[in-house]
Amino acid sequence: MIADILRSTKTDAVFLDIDMPHISGMEIARMIKNEKLNTTIIFVTCHDMLVYDTFQYSPFAFIRKSHFDIEISGVIDRIIENWESEKSYLIIKKGQQVVRIKTSEVIYIESEGNYVNICLPDGCEKYRDTLSSIENQDGGISLIRVHKGFIVNINQIERTAGDCLIMSNGHTVPVGRNYEKAVRAKILEMFRKQV
Repeated sequence: MIADILRSTKTDAVFLDIDMPHISGMEIARMIKNEKLNTTIIFVTCHDMLVYDTFQYSPFAFIRKSHFDIEISGVIDRIIENWESEKSYLIIKKGQQVVRIKTSEVIYIESEGNYVNICLPDGCEKYRDTLSSIENQDGGISLIRVHKGFIVNINQIERTAGDCLIMSNGHTVPVGRNYEKAVRAKILEMFRKQV
């Protein structure tokens, strides 16, 4: 039930008490990790000895109950800084809903008429939108147009293969002749930064 709530509400962050009456914070953290939810985990505890047990859930921070009033604002500031450093989000309309997609998770986006397929690590989602509209969003410098029908996340490129890109999910994306020079320059720039 808790996992369903976290999934359906797209929870950005949770503050979990390690020691709760009916379900422990670590059990909820395990659900988040098992479901591969993109949720920032912050543990709140008065049991310093249990902190080491939580490392397997990759928590963002810990707040000591005895210092909660002092530590909470610093942790929230760090969470916001972390989100901002992850570039930004694509904002896509889906029917009556507005969907926020973290740019860093996008592998590639493919045009299909008046629709786009946004491919993420857990599959592709179809939205009514255009590549031009997505290009005009401030999606960060990682999203680049490589073909009239494709935008890719440069950080998700595994390798080049002739006039194609092999993406992190194994899919092949073509590079259009008009985009080739700019794409190769961006890829070289990315690889230099990683060295």
